[in-house]
Amino acid sequence: MIHKGELHMMRLYSRAETAKKLGIGLATLDRLRAEGKIGFYQQRPNCKVQFTQVHIDRYLEHVERAPKRSYRKRG
Repeated sequence: MIHKGELHMMRLYSRAETAKKLGIGLATLDRLRAEGKIGFYQQRPNCKVQFTQVHIDRYLEHVERAPKRSYRKRG
């Protein structure tokens, strides 16, 4: 969890910047946010939405998949 005092020192990314960093579109980012899959900051309803690198990193950790084991071919 990020504390209020730490927030002023953190870089805040816009929706467009965050979507670009994740390689997704704005609609996808908005859907992820609405589904609670990525954290964000918004001072008041209908105000701009911003993200920190922590939000982005946590999302990426959540969606990361371990590589599949390689299997020998039979035969």
